Amino acid sequence: MRKAVAIPYVIALILGVIVIGILGYWFFTQGGKTIGAGVRVECQGKLFSYCVSWQAAGIDNPPDVGKFDWTNCEDVKTIAKDVEYCKKLGVEIKK
Repeated sequence: MRKAVAIPYVIALILGVIVIGILGYWFFTQGGKTIGAGVRVECQGKLFSYCVSWQAAGIDNPPDVGKFDWTNCEDVKTIAKDVEYCKKLGVEIKK
């Protein structure tokens, strides 16, 4: 008589592989979104640093945008000289 493989173990193995596959797919598809969020936060930090430097110099003396490292933040670089955007970050630039 041959030994039979327990059916519940085979079913559990198949379900385990399916669950691992679904989790792997989910992590793979969501991975890019978390990286983008990290870059966005980093760019906001760079812009905040720029605004604080501008606040220290006064409204008539904006810092040179070129002196800041805007790697991966070209879109933020274009709005760096906007006083209102600095105000949204909580940095009020006065005379």
